[in-house]
Amino acid sequence: MVLNDAAEEGASLPRRGGEAAAERGRPEAVRPDLPEFDRLEQTVRRLLEAGAEGRARARAAEHRRQELQEALDAVRTGSLDPHELSERVGRLEAENQALRQRLRSAEALAQRIHARLQLLEDER
Repeated sequence: MVLNDAAEEGASLPRRGGEAAAERGRPEAVRPDLPEFDRLEQTVRRLLEAGAEGRARARAAEHRRQELQEALDAVRTGSLDPHELSERVGRLEAENQALRQRLRSAEALAQRIHARLQLLEDER
């Protein structure tokens, strides 16, 4: 289908007007400027965009499915220990919490330094 091929290649529909009509070998008078044509064009464009977005989501989902299948296979064969993974996740979550706290402290310190600098500058 022509519309599907254009959408997959990332091409867009040609714009209406003399240039696009001339490129198609038809005079502009063949396509009158009617609101119905505008709505139809907009609808087709939205459908093509939605189709492209759907294909992108499907590719991402397939990639994620493949990653999960590989992880499941690794657990089945014993190359990954689920208990060890669970413990590692717990350690990483605790580390993330500590890092978040350090970041909050650093942000508070930076704000205090900024306020002091502003005060010094205002006093000049």
